[in-house]
Parts: sequence; C-alpha cells; structure tokens
Amino acid sequence: LVTDQPFRERVVITPHARELSRLMMDVSTNPAEWSDDFVAQDPAGAAARAATELGVVVCLKGHVTHIASKDSDGLTEFAVTSPTTWLATAGTGDVLAGIMGAVIATNEPASARELARCAAAAVFVHGRAASIASAGGPIAALDVAEAVPAAVREVLSA
Repeated sequence: LVTDQPFRERVVITPHARELSRLMMDVSTNPAEWSDDFVAQDPAGAAARAATELGVVVCLKGHVTHIASKDSDGLTEFAVTSPTTWLATAGTGDVLAGIMGAVIATNEPASARELARCAAAAVFVHGRAASIASAGGPIAALDVAEAVPAAVREVLSA
C-alpha cells in the first residue's frame, strides 16, 4: 500500500484482523498501538482509525465485517454480519474482491462515502451467496462464487 499517492481515496482494502494489525504496525505513526488484541477487541474502532490514517476504505473482514471510510464529509461506517461462519475458508476473500470490483464498477462511486456503501453492499451479497451455497454445511470458495447470481437476484428482488 502506497500511502502518499493521490489515488488512495479510491482504494478499498479487505484485511482480516491480523492483516490489518500487521499493515498498521508497518505504516502507522503509532505502530505500537496496533496489536492483534487492539484490532480484535475493537474491530469497528480499528477499521475507522485505519481508514482515517490511511485515507482508504477499510473493509475489516470477520464474522461481523466493519467497513469504514473518512473524507471531508466525515466518517462513514457500516457493519455487516455474516449469515454463516463458513466464509472463513481459503479463497472466499478473492470471491469478495470480485464481487466488490463488480459493484464498484457498476456504480462508479464519486466519494469515499459512496465507495464504502459499495463495499458494504458487496459484503452483504457475498454473505448471501455463502448462505445459499452452504445450506448449513461447509463450502469452498467456488461454491460461493457459483451462488453469487442467485444472491444478486435475491437482493434485487427484495
């Protein structure tokens, strides 16, 4: 992550707690404050603080995914609870990134706030796809990807 580039306001990062902790230990002005425990104990606060420090949208993945952005309009925060714990599976973050890219490209967000909304929508669709794919059991990333069209149909018809 390059922290001194003007394009960063259009960037979404999607770390899990440990990845965010490690990133912030490397780039924060107060690296000692970014312990794994800090991020785990206050994920919403950690996402908001990282978004403020980095100037990017932070999508901190977990059972509850915390999305935060900071711009001249202030802090924007969303929390999306996953309908299944089976999303903690190798490759599902890549599926989320694909969904997020599609949502962002379709909506062309003009601000960090709108970009955070797109990220939250992608997290929601990702969770619905995982729920559809799992039917209560274990899943692989490909299962989630294959359920995305059904999840999108469900969301659009609601």
